[in-house]
Amino acid sequence: MSSVRYDLAVVGAGLVGLGHALAAARRGLSTIVIERERQPLGRSLCDAGVVCPAGQAAGTSWLRARRSTALWMELGRLADFPVTPIGLLALAQSPEAAAVLDDFADSRMGEGSLPLDRAELEGRLPSIAAAIERGLAAPGGCHFEPRQALPRLTDLLDGMGVDIALGTAAVSLVTGRIETTAGMIRADRIVVAPGADLQTLYPRVFAGHGVHLARRHYLRLAAQPAGFRLDAVVIGDAGILAQVGFARQRSAPGLRARQQASPAVELVQAADGTLVVTAPATSLEPFMTAAAEAAIHAALADLLTIPDPTVVERWQALVPVADDRDVVIVAPEPGIRLVSVTGGNAAGTALALAEEVVEDLLTGV
Repeated sequence: MSSVRYDLAVVGAGLVGLGHALAAARRGLSTIVIERERQPLGRSLCDAGVVCPAGQAAGTSWLRARRSTALWMELGRLADFPVTPIGLLALAQSPEAAAVLDDFADSRMGEGSLPLDRAELEGRLPSIAAAIERGLAAPGGCHFEPRQALPRLTDLLDGMGVDIALGTAAVSLVTGRIETTAGMIRADRIVVAPGADLQTLYPRVFAGHGVHLARRHYLRLAAQPAGFRLDAVVIGDAGILAQVGFARQRSAPGLRARQQASPAVELVQAADGTLVVTAPATSLEPFMTAAAEAAIHAALADLLTIPDPTVVERWQALVPVADDRDVVIVAPEPGIRLVSVTGGNAAGTALALAEEVVEDLLTGV
């Protein structure tokens, strides 16, 4: 490797890693990104690309999602990839869910949210399921396609003078030095953003913080007719409970007690008219069974009628999660930060979080 000493070295070229490289480059730091794959292939590339402040925990997580939304909108213009402003449309399938939405609307995070009755829901979503009588529209957020965004963001960083070392694995590291498969890299500061790789670097740290892996299913449905357009992420009762911002409302226990074993689907429409459906898997097995896919389609049908439900793509991703936190930031050694987004929302957290971590590295130890 080059004998150049960098101000910052980033291990991992996913959304979190590239976000840190961007924050560093904007601060004028000489930066290198080290990625073991020839191109990003992990959790970030498989992400749905949804930033939704309304679903985040109150306080820091909510503020990060709002900041990340603004940053993604800016990056879409700078790096020339589509970023679409969207909101959140929560559909109450039960009186208990309606109570949760009412509580949310009255909270600080609910500022700007709009409770909707059946007629108002039909005006926004004509194909809504017959059983749904109440809903809530929350503003803010955006959507992008990670498959487009990551290569464009990498090109943008390259143009800003960031070195990108693809096909280079970090083997070990200590303060100021990273031993890689291509030689030694020296850097005053190091960020390790390993995504779903919890074993190669600092496995004991992850274990000590209760970080483990979960699997998510993704379906892409065909481009819909021109008259069908979603301007929000759509969720139902199970999705409401899956969003921390709703699940921590005072009336949430009532919904939790009622909730059936329906997958927590999230539906968003891409710029090309296709629909991206996300749902949690029930195991770490790398297979989607016909029964699991049927359950996803059934959960969607309970929310709205999709004109063309043809599946054009299927994929899965492993994501790091922790039961009691949505990010893990650890300083295993001076000048090193291990950073993991464990709340399942890397897109809505990474860019704002990166600004905070880089600032901490510049002012801390």
